Amino acid sequence: MISWTRVLAWAATATCVLLAVRGASVFARHATRIFSILALFALAWAVLTPYYYQADPPELLVGITGFLFAYIGVLLRREAHNPSTLQMQPFKGCEGLVPPRDAFNDSGQAVALWLLPFLVIPSAMPVASSLISALLPRVNFTTGNKIIEPVIPTLLLLVGYYGIYSGIKAYSTSRAGKNLMCTILSVYALTDSAYTVFAVYCNAHSSAAVASSKGLDFFKTEPGNPMNTGFLFAFLFLKLLFTTAFICLVLREGLSDEDRRLPLKYKILKFLKVPFHFSPASEPAPIWIGISREYRGKQEREDIYHERLNLSQGGCQVTGEIDRAVSEWQVEGSFLHDVLVLRYWHENRDRGSGAIVVERVSQTGDFRGCWLGYDRDKKQIGAGPYILTHRRDTDEVEEENKNWLDTPTYFPPAKASAPQVVYSRIEGDPGSQ
Repeated sequence: MISWTRVLAWAATATCVLLAVRGASVFARHATRIFSILALFALAWAVLTPYYYQADPPELLVGITGFLFAYIGVLLRREAHNPSTLQMQPFKGCEGLVPPRDAFNDSGQAVALWLLPFLVIPSAMPVASSLISALLPRVNFTTGNKIIEPVIPTLLLLVGYYGIYSGIKAYSTSRAGKNLMCTILSVYALTDSAYTVFAVYCNAHSSAAVASSKGLDFFKTEPGNPMNTGFLFAFLFLKLLFTTAFICLVLREGLSDEDRRLPLKYKILKFLKVPFHFSPASEPAPIWIGISREYRGKQEREDIYHERLNLSQGGCQVTGEIDRAVSEWQVEGSFLHDVLVLRYWHENRDRGSGAIVVERVSQTGDFRGCWLGYDRDKKQIGAGPYILTHRRDTDEVEEENKNWLDTPTYFPPAKASAPQVVYSRIEGDPGSQ
């Protein structure tokens, strides 16, 4: 007769592995660190599968899972402060949030690596006992080894739970998600602690230990101490709940723009690899018009010119293009403290490059400042007034900023060439040519 409790416990662990792997392969290919987080999370569950098909699995596996959880927490904090891919949104003239620095972030990796040598302790105990028994035949530490072996890996696992929580706390923007993760991990930590205490008790009274069974015989015997039916069901539900919440919170912050626009049911279909046809209705991005006074050689005059800017924003970073009638210029910069600083350049180096520095006008939402760049016709660095607006009525904008736009462009005077001096044959006696 098959013990379905053990089959379900193994199936739940395998399902957690597959969910994490599927989440990484479908929704995290564009972000290297998020992909690594989900891959390591899948590995953390995979190493625990012997608990559900072997009667006497090595306790070292629990310690490995704890270390992986701690390192996943480090990666989550890294992702929170240095995202592998910024979520770029249409630039709307509002400042993006800059995440605060975490003092523990820089030392997190060192702490995770510091924990790793402790995994050697459970395996070192039998070696030490063997050496002591060879020197002192009457001394027996076997029972002591069985008591210590479950304790240290469980301590590492508890540290790993805290690492996951601290990582989610820094990474996620969902308050409800953080509270849910805190609750799940607290219950999981209490359950693991209770299991460890029970395992230590069973190891101290070896008569209560389960006889070893392998292969099909394992699934034909009912669960016994210490991994009895109650613990199997508890870990089954906690694993599924923990895995689902963790994957949702990680992917919620790291979806690509394309996946973010998908409704929930289409996200599920994509996760399940079910083909579908969906064209998301994209929100029209604000149209930004740059108004500047500058000298252009083809027109051979200084005048007011308009250009279209397609800008996107992620945090305080801004990127995009300047769309002129005959060419496009690449743009990147930042928007912080109401000041927008953009650097622009053309793929053709002969077209020059420059910068735009403008300040937001709170009354209108427009930006006013100046441009500074290399004029390819005059072969000089120049500067002039610049207005950036999202309003369609550019005539009204020009009228409001008439005094500003009337400021003529400025080109620093060229350096006067030094007079040529010819030296005579007599050393130190200059003479004119």
